[in-house]
Amino acid sequence: METKTRFTYETVRCDEKKDVHLVLSLKAPKIDWEAKRSPVCVIPIVDISGSMSGAKIEYAKQTLLKLVDHLQPGDFCGLGAFSTEIYPIQPPVEMTSMKKEDIKGKIGDLKTRADTNFSGGIELGMKWGSEMDLPAGTLVRIIVLTDGLANKGVTSTAGLLEIVKTRGRSTLSCFGYGTDADQALLSDLARAGEGNYAFIRNPEEALTAFGKELGGLLSTYAQEIVLGLTPRGVHEIVEVVSDVDVEEDKPVPNDVRVVDLPKTIRVRLGDILSEEERHVVLKVRLTAENQVRDVDIVDVRLAYEVLEAGKRVKREEDLKATIRFVKAGEEQEKPTLDVDKIVALAELARVQIQAEEQAKAGNYGAAQMAFASAGLSFESRGLANVAAFSGNLGSRYGSSGAYGSSAGYRRSSAGAVRRASAVAQYDREALMDFGSSGLAENFSTENSAQASMAADFVEKPDEKSVKKKDVSKSKSKRW
Repeated sequence: METKTRFTYETVRCDEKKDVHLVLSLKAPKIDWEAKRSPVCVIPIVDISGSMSGAKIEYAKQTLLKLVDHLQPGDFCGLGAFSTEIYPIQPPVEMTSMKKEDIKGKIGDLKTRADTNFSGGIELGMKWGSEMDLPAGTLVRIIVLTDGLANKGVTSTAGLLEIVKTRGRSTLSCFGYGTDADQALLSDLARAGEGNYAFIRNPEEALTAFGKELGGLLSTYAQEIVLGLTPRGVHEIVEVVSDVDVEEDKPVPNDVRVVDLPKTIRVRLGDILSEEERHVVLKVRLTAENQVRDVDIVDVRLAYEVLEAGKRVKREEDLKATIRFVKAGEEQEKPTLDVDKIVALAELARVQIQAEEQAKAGNYGAAQMAFASAGLSFESRGLANVAAFSGNLGSRYGSSGAYGSSAGYRRSSAGAVRRASAVAQYDREALMDFGSSGLAENFSTENSAQASMAADFVEKPDEKSVKKKDVSKSKSKRW
């Protein structure tokens, strides 16, 4: 894994306090995902409530059939469904030729029924993922396909998130079909499950989204990524700017008072894909030094797991974030532009989190004001492209109508700015805005596996598995 540490300022005055941003970057190497990859266990859990009838369920079937076609011997696949009741149709089995045909037949038999017991479906997938005797290093992904709101079983966001916390080795992705789906809930669940979220706005997007999902799963490079960050000396970490999971840890030696010890901040990241670059942004407060010199500001311990020879192997790496203290007049006056762009994207992610809370409370003016203020800051720093994207995003918060009709755009945008790339995007308009603003030019947008799978899913649809009259009706219109 290629790793590096960069400050927004490479040189600072030694005789004054200063807040700077530290960017930690991780870039996974390119892997031959066709020749060398981890085995996967994919567990689709399909919503078969009444609202999924017609084109939605038929396109869900089509994408699942394509998914099965791309799995190889050594991979595993199961199938569950939920309506008012939970239907454990097929526990995960190895994808031999015979088992492939068997599960494809069961996919084709899916029929819509009544209500939406969302929690029961998730629990079924996690039960299979934790109890199955799978080969070492197998990546387990639960994929929930739904278009509606949970109205049976556990229905609250907090309750569903608590269920996801018990997922064990499984990861969870959510695909929301149509504008009626609870996009905010599905996005939150996918993030908690360290998987992906996709807003499926129309039938044509379903195939592309599933292709990217499978491509990402097949090209996972590392899991269980943890960054341990410890400030040195009198310098301190003021804030973790990036929208990531953070824990604080303070060791307690017997002979040292707790108050005198620097805090170690632990940042947990989800999977990193082949060719993907991830960034973690911190705000660091530098204390004045009494001399000109290079100073190690933060110690970084990187730990992660990769698959080698069919076994999970833990790797660790130690880094130091170093800055140069200089005499007055020799310091860097403006932040390094490409580093500051990464900082700005992390800041924009935070702004959107705050704006979502304001909008949910009906304070649309306050939500827009947050984006306007952020845009002015970005503009003043020479980041016109970030300011432009902030403005485009802020326009989605202007009224209840604008907010209510833009769930997919907002959620896709949130994923883009959080990862500083377009890797997880399925909303076309959001992706176009992100790219046209120039924000994707310095980042990996998608790896070769995602591109290949997405193209293959779309170019060669399995028309035999779909009722032609249902598909033809849906091709030119949104759900």
